[in-house]
Amino acid sequence: MKCSWQRILVPTDGSENARRALHEAAQLAMKFDAELELLSVLEDRLYAGNLIGRGAGERLYSGVVEVSRTPGAEERVDPGLPEHQMAQVREGLRREAATLPQDVPLRMFFAVGDVRETILTVADELNADLIVIGSRGLGSVKGLVLGSASQYVLHHATRPVLVVK
Repeated sequence: MKCSWQRILVPTDGSENARRALHEAAQLAMKFDAELELLSVLEDRLYAGNLIGRGAGERLYSGVVEVSRTPGAEERVDPGLPEHQMAQVREGLRREAATLPQDVPLRMFFAVGDVRETILTVADELNADLIVIGSRGLGSVKGLVLGSASQYVLHHATRPVLVVK
């Protein structure tokens, strides 16, 4: 069976497991001449009520915003989020990108929503061929073998998923 991965989606929360997943995905991207798509999701239940003026129980998916690898480059910015919040997200994504070889094709994205559902939605929107996700992130429950986001993505994705420990 021939592998035809062209787009590899890597959700990140800045955790060590997410970083390992990113580097594993970078190796796959170089091997299969694929593009990495790095995604940071701002959890709506933590921020949506305060930042966007929505009710605490409302689910929100803002759509995906592409972030430039180069600071100062023009970007399409979600007008519903404060600029300081976007600046933090851009900086976090660029920090992750800086750990990769420059020759790895990379696009970076940001979205607001339920982390688990947003990962799946963005994978569909970007037509990702593979999702590479860390086994556990920065969630509040420690000691789980598989984090809730990675477990959910593994069981609900309509495309291949690689979970990196």
